[in-house]
Amino acid sequence: MLQPGSVVKGGGGQRWTVERLLGTGTCCHVYQAAVHREEGKVAIKIFNEGAKYESAFHREKLLLKTMHHILPCRQLVRALADAQHEHHWCLIQELLDVDVRQILLKNQNDGLSLHLIQSLAHDILSGLKYLHKAGFVHADVKPRNLLWSPQDGCMKIIDFSLTFHVEDKRLGRLQSTGYRAPEVEQWNSSTLASSEDNDCLFPSKSADIWSLGCVLVEMFTASKLLTKDMQESYTTVKGDSYTDRRPDLSKILARLIVVRDQDSSTQNAHILTQELRNLITSMVETDVSKRPSVEECLAHGFFQLQTVPKYVDFLLLPSCVLRFLNLIDPEKVLDEPECIAVQEAMTEECARYGSLKNCIIGQQGESLGKVFVEFTFTHQAVAAFERLSQKTFDGHTVLVTYFPSGDFHDGKLY
Repeated sequence: MLQPGSVVKGGGGQRWTVERLLGTGTCCHVYQAAVHREEGKVAIKIFNEGAKYESAFHREKLLLKTMHHILPCRQLVRALADAQHEHHWCLIQELLDVDVRQILLKNQNDGLSLHLIQSLAHDILSGLKYLHKAGFVHADVKPRNLLWSPQDGCMKIIDFSLTFHVEDKRLGRLQSTGYRAPEVEQWNSSTLASSEDNDCLFPSKSADIWSLGCVLVEMFTASKLLTKDMQESYTTVKGDSYTDRRPDLSKILARLIVVRDQDSSTQNAHILTQELRNLITSMVETDVSKRPSVEECLAHGFFQLQTVPKYVDFLLLPSCVLRFLNLIDPEKVLDEPECIAVQEAMTEECARYGSLKNCIIGQQGESLGKVFVEFTFTHQAVAAFERLSQKTFDGHTVLVTYFPSGDFHDGKLY
């Protein structure tokens, strides 16, 4: 365990100062660190000592380097550098924010809006599409490994310690309880893990689809689809088919994925909910051959219907851009001197929390009178968000939300 203030040194004079522990996994500890002589922050993944963990480090380093060298994928975490610290191998990666479980907790442990589920699921599937096209199976898709990137405005897949190529012949235990596909459950329970000696079905890309289906249920209900007992019911084989102890997931999903009170004001809520239920049902199909590919998932009807974000959606996912809703009286929106005064005042106020890239006031449509402020780094925007919310500014109670950086850069203001 590293203490705050510890310094990790890399090649070319690179230095990172540890600030706090972010999390602990089977093979590593992950820390937030500050970049020496810069304002930016990174995540440092420090692997445990031993040949097993050294191998995991080199595998993940090579995979990320190869993936981003071929064609950068914004839905996969970026590796920035590597280093050694006191006999431990380290991967320096971009710093991400909340994972799926943390987003649910921020939402009062309630299910996410259909808009957010659609958007986040599309991001994750896009990342898996990239991996699958290159012949890789992530093999550990779960809420903890799906993190929000405020800088890029999308979900990213992390942790490739169990990732394997479809041509690999020997595999260890794969996936996590609650998100483990039936064929992987049986694979893990086998004493031999090789395609030549194991009678079980060799895990494939479809295993990732099953896991994501379980995650989507969790996004919608804020609860796991599979309990431990339900997961273990897939370990026994009777002839060529799975035991009758396995749950009927289609019936369970028909009960779980229904229109919620929070969706009552959502356009096409019934159709969207039905499409989501159909998509998830196909993803958690026990018969691997009937499970859709990642491309088929992306082409599903659930992603073809347009959705609109709710107000709460703008509060859950941090961004470099803040949106202020009520700083200008409606009758003064087109008063140029008034707008310039507000713009200058907000620029001065927000600059207290970090360097700014832009500050603009919406002039038409849904953006009319709203103030948008872009910070250089997300942690600066977060600090401003936390301290400015509900404060009084020129007689107005400040209402502030995050705003999608992608829409901001595309000029889509609302």
